[in-house]
Amino acid sequence: GGKVFYAATVEARFPIPYLTENTGISGAVFADAGSVYDVDLPDNTTTNAFDEDSIRASVGISVLWDSPVGPIRSDYSHVLQKEDFDEEEVFRFGASTKF
Repeated sequence: GGKVFYAATVEARFPIPYLTENTGISGAVFADAGSVYDVDLPDNTTTNAFDEDSIRASVGISVLWDSPVGPIRSDYSHVLQKEDFDEEEVFRFGASTKF
């Protein structure tokens, strides 16, 4: 519901020891930070989106697989900074396609 946001991500990828490169499996470490603000909600709306410019930050590790059908990744993260009402997402699994 915010009109303005900012986000920053840094990721470093690396080969996983004892796995050959042709497996297509690698690892990564990452850090994410960002915020959303300038929330414009109707007066009769109740929400937790009342903070202004409060930064959220996390770090984590990933396993990436360049599968035959497209990139697949699993991420495990640890929250460094959040608000009391934020919901944490510790594990995420994602897939995409190749073009």
